[in-house]
Amino acid sequence: MKLGIVTNYNRNTVNFGNILQTYALNYYLRSQYPNDDIETVNLHDDFNIGKKKTSYFVALIRKVAGCFQKREEVLARQPSKGRVNRFRLFADKHIILSEEIFTVEELNEKRYDVLVVGSDVVWSQIRNNYNTVKFLCFKGSEKAVKFSYAASFGNNDIPFENRRRIKAALVRFKGISVRERSSIDLLGSIGINDAVHVCDPTLLLDRIQWSKVSTRPRIGAEKYILCFLLNPQKWQLDLLIHLKLQTGCSCIYVTNGYGGSQIEGLRIEKENDMVLDEVAPDEWLWLIENAALVVTDSFHCMIFSNIFRRKYLVLKRDYNVDINNRMIDFLVNTGNGDKFVHAEDSEEIRLEKFLWDYTAIEQKTGVLIEQSKDFIDKMMRD
Repeated sequence: MKLGIVTNYNRNTVNFGNILQTYALNYYLRSQYPNDDIETVNLHDDFNIGKKKTSYFVALIRKVAGCFQKREEVLARQPSKGRVNRFRLFADKHIILSEEIFTVEELNEKRYDVLVVGSDVVWSQIRNNYNTVKFLCFKGSEKAVKFSYAASFGNNDIPFENRRRIKAALVRFKGISVRERSSIDLLGSIGINDAVHVCDPTLLLDRIQWSKVSTRPRIGAEKYILCFLLNPQKWQLDLLIHLKLQTGCSCIYVTNGYGGSQIEGLRIEKENDMVLDEVAPDEWLWLIENAALVVTDSFHCMIFSNIFRRKYLVLKRDYNVDINNRMIDFLVNTGNGDKFVHAEDSEEIRLEKFLWDYTAIEQKTGVLIEQSKDFIDKMMRD
């Protein structure tokens, strides 16, 4: 049986969560079903089926405006080439990928017996609008058995104009599973009532397997706070200074991979403080695994903090659209809602007030993990 996994991975990614969830689902399926031919569908990052079309006039204005931007502003939006290369090396070593697919015609030539879509925000209505590929609505998918694994919308809204098309696509699925419980109600609002809640694919692998993948980077710090913020705000950086004083730890700050402008205002106060940009996924895992404390606004950084039994705080992202629900969903369901920090509460944070009871946390996540594995097995064997 030939199985293809459709997700948000592409060869230019510098997103740790993106590549590690891609690895996790790919590895888990191959390890559990070794007699099947399983690969992740390697879509090029310009493969823009379903994205909103930009009018010629709007595109022209953007192009002209871009000519007047400072070189630093342009570079700040470009991923670090060194980080891109290190991510590609990780993927080539650890993930079984199809050949890179550039066009709809190339995708339609692929023939899979089974297609799985997920995880990550594959059904995001912000980034992709209605993406026919991510809902497995392309010619080459017509004869395949389809199911989703831990698919995410990223927020709690489906635009009215997309509801009918999404329902029409999903009624053809053998099974639907989602990463957030809130997505079950969201799908119910469009008449899809059989969706089930499963864990993020990174939780399908245990701490031992992830430790095998992790690699120590070239750093000297032994006791440190790991700070990984996708959209750092002043209050978050102020909180980091506060936590350094409480713990006596140095800080290792890993950037989001899009230039150094995001770390303006970060105060390096200790000799061993470091700002790292060209970090490979396996090194990022090691940094989480060995941190005294993790401070993040990243869903997957939070997940790996739990896998490696680290102390952590999750900081609210201050975006216009509420994309914090996936983190809140996990924290509340594991009894850790108090680890979600708002700006107005940040000055009152005292680490001694928090409890990280991983025996209780793993009991709660363990039930969901087993249910998730049962869902996959049902999809693969029935």
